[in-house]
Amino acid sequence: MKHLLSLSFFCILTFLNAQTLHKCVTHELIQQGEIYNPGFSQSIQAEFQKVKNKNSNRSHTIYRIPVVFHIVWNSTKPKENIPDSCIHRQIELLNHAFRATNVDRSNLRPIFGLEAKDAEIEFYLATKDPQGNSTTGITRKSTTKKFTTNLLTGAISIDMKSTAKGGQDPWDVTKYYNVWVVNMPIIFLGQEQVGILGFATPPSGLPNWPSEALEGVGADGAVIQYQFIGNNNPNFASLDSTFKIANSGKTLIHETGHYLGLRHIWADKGDPIFGSASCVDLNGNEDDDGIDDTPYCGSNSQATGCIDDKNTCEHESPDLPDMWENYMDYSDEKCQVIFTPDQTDFMQKVIEQKRLKLVSWDVQTNINDDDSEQIKIIYLAQSESIRINMSNESAVTIQIINHAGQSLFKQKVNSSQSEFEISCKNLPNGVYSIFVQSDQKSYFKKFVKL
Repeated sequence: MKHLLSLSFFCILTFLNAQTLHKCVTHELIQQGEIYNPGFSQSIQAEFQKVKNKNSNRSHTIYRIPVVFHIVWNSTKPKENIPDSCIHRQIELLNHAFRATNVDRSNLRPIFGLEAKDAEIEFYLATKDPQGNSTTGITRKSTTKKFTTNLLTGAISIDMKSTAKGGQDPWDVTKYYNVWVVNMPIIFLGQEQVGILGFATPPSGLPNWPSEALEGVGADGAVIQYQFIGNNNPNFASLDSTFKIANSGKTLIHETGHYLGLRHIWADKGDPIFGSASCVDLNGNEDDDGIDDTPYCGSNSQATGCIDDKNTCEHESPDLPDMWENYMDYSDEKCQVIFTPDQTDFMQKVIEQKRLKLVSWDVQTNINDDDSEQIKIIYLAQSESIRINMSNESAVTIQIINHAGQSLFKQKVNSSQSEFEISCKNLPNGVYSIFVQSDQKSYFKKFVKL
């Protein structure tokens, strides 16, 4: 309960001090789960160590995760119903971060002796709903419910994850990465203010956490304050300058790190309200994020900013400064540029050991490649076109999807055509996927237009 009361105190301070915000309450959410299910937090840590200790070499498979965004907006505040463009941009930002293609990745200070590493994890908007119907990967629900944080107890609302409570039920959490986009204000003396930007659940399937016992943390997935989806969100401009440190669309990148098993790099040590550092936890023990190539540190960098000589704990030899460039810090988002190599390896292990169904059930991640005798897919770079050779197939549907999961081309071709060619001249440079769907099979090829 101490952590929840601390959060309550923090929430009150948020109104007294406009310079304070709580970027992520995943740690507090786990403590909330501990109240309803004693031993929950220890089980999460045990599962973390189990995954970390498992020896496995990366297969260099590109794991593609289907995402569904649930936009749950208040019927009196239509601005909360954010446009599709914010969602599409957020998917692009996720993919840049997890594939290490973000242009600012070179901003990591050389003192750490490492570079950003491709996590080989991609995200795309789901194209099929749980019933097998076509979908945009975005659901929208108008509600009169307010998802507020309780100032008296510090309890975090998870009602947005339940249709019966005014929110939206998740799609199958073993098959989809569910992301709820909502307004979750703190209310004090009748005034609403943004205080929490997001939270997420670590991998499920823990030994003492039954699948039906969701009370306390809610269904698997992430929850994001609606102004912080994408870096093109029209609602961000209405916020005060306190929030300028979170204007780059990296809140969901941080929360997705939690969803794939990563902890905060300072392991939630130190004072959660005033930000003072501590190199030991509340029990006086050393504690870190369990990742070897993130330096040991004793606080987040939200209050201190991106200071080169910030070094809260002289713990290692050679001793390294705090890595505020890491996505799992609370630092200004303009400073966040990297998942470390060990973090990317760990997230791959989490997928393979805890979330494998997520990346294996959908036709886009479990399909035949294009080396069959029935269909050949050939990208012709010189003419900027795609040629599809078909034999012994009935009518097929051809679709081209970009890196953000948007469908750019879709056409049904009848069986009388043995060859079909698509011009790609109007496509901007980038990575694309082409899918050819027949009655019985799906065929797939990636191509890069330069």
